[in-house]
Amino acid sequence: MASEKRAQKKEQIIYTAMKMLEQSSYNDVRIEDIAQKLDVVKSNIFYYFPSKGILYLNVLEKLHSDIIERFILEVNQTSIKNIVDFKKLIMKLTDIYIRDYITLIKLSIESTRIFSECKREHILQYNNVVNILDDRLQSIIIEKFNGFTRNEIFYIFEVQEHFLRGYYQDMIQNAEYAITDDGDITWERLSLYEFRVTRMLRFFLDGMIYEKNKNTLDK
Repeated sequence: MASEKRAQKKEQIIYTAMKMLEQSSYNDVRIEDIAQKLDVVKSNIFYYFPSKGILYLNVLEKLHSDIIERFILEVNQTSIKNIVDFKKLIMKLTDIYIRDYITLIKLSIESTRIFSECKREHILQYNNVVNILDDRLQSIIIEKFNGFTRNEIFYIFEVQEHFLRGYYQDMIQNAEYAITDDGDITWERLSLYEFRVTRMLRFFLDGMIYEKNKNTLDK
């Protein structure tokens, strides 16, 4: 009973930290702010998470777990008969990432700072969990479609992440628009970001498909 209550409390703190990050940057969210939101003293947060970095490492893990489960659901519901279907799937997953998991992109940019506030064993544990999740997703894709190797699928998701993080920093974090309404600013930044990322990813996938078809013909 005590362990269940402790797990629930940790999950409540993680969820609160995650929601606060949606409206603020990593620098602007303090442990004091999270404690105030939960109506507890700061030491109560540190009882479960010894540092801000460890707390947000858990947030990263939670967000990554959520998005992989969402991706797996989409893969299982999709018929992949050829490379064109596969490309459509990757673009659909990217759209989900942008629209529903912008907080994960925002936080992943701060991963170096987060890791610096954690012990090595925390980072290794996190990396192990993430690798298992990613491997599960790749295995399910390969079961449905073997047009790409596991290494190629891994590379595609690595490039997806690279585009998402890079263009988020460039197109959203540093963007300035002469619009007074916050909703309009959010919408315009997001739509421009989505356009850039999806266009670049389509070019990348088309290049991979072209090379794969060319190599097949050469043989």
